[in-house]
Amino acid sequence: IDALEKRPAGLFCIVDSECLMPNAKDEGCLNKIHATFATSKIIYKPSRFASTNFAVAHYAGEVIYDIISFLEKNTDKLHADIINLFKTSKVALLKTLFTDPRFAPELSAGGGAAAKARPAAASSRGGAGSERAKQNVTVGMVFRQQLDQLVEDLNKTNPRYIRCIKPNGEKEAHNFDSIDVRRQLRCAGMLESIRIRRAGYSVRRPFKEFYNRFRLLCPSVCGLGGRVDPDYKDLSRKILMEVEA
Repeated sequence: IDALEKRPAGLFCIVDSECLMPNAKDEGCLNKIHATFATSKIIYKPSRFASTNFAVAHYAGEVIYDIISFLEKNTDKLHADIINLFKTSKVALLKTLFTDPRFAPELSAGGGAAAKARPAAASSRGGAGSERAKQNVTVGMVFRQQLDQLVEDLNKTNPRYIRCIKPNGEKEAHNFDSIDVRRQLRCAGMLESIRIRRAGYSVRRPFKEFYNRFRLLCPSVCGLGGRVDPDYKDLSRKILMEVEA
């Protein structure tokens, strides 16, 4: 995460800063990425030979990116005349998309408490700067804003995840593509989760059930002792210690 988002040397920050430069080129951005991550194992050159690519070691595996048109795609600007045309459109959907901050994050790029507290005179003087700030919003910035908002919303809830696996890419019944299914499981992190669970206790039984199931292995460990509700957690720990001894 630090390699991607850490300021000021994260990958996203490098790309965004290059987008703000007037004469920035894709090749210059690539050179800066290679120089910044010369010793990194997360972001690196995929080949010893000269190319326009850089690689990122994601959780699911290596992904190779081509720097060509990277800055242009990250800027993703529409001409001001086109934006103004959509803002005054008679089609309600188009007008909402280009005037509502929920769908156009760049509209609130210069907002916040500081902007609200700014006096009217200062606001008029800083109008040009505010417009420049709106114009300098990149796809990467919007993505991070949306990701931060998603994390904030998730922290307020108790989410339950359902993993959907496509049996094949042709949408056919009774067709199971094992290679594609394995790829999906790997990208979703399921294989790594299974490996971790197998390395530990794959099934976590309640302490009472564990004690009743395995107490025969250690007859010396007796939990009743006249008590109706013994400490099954402590008894389970004693059974494990006896077995490992």
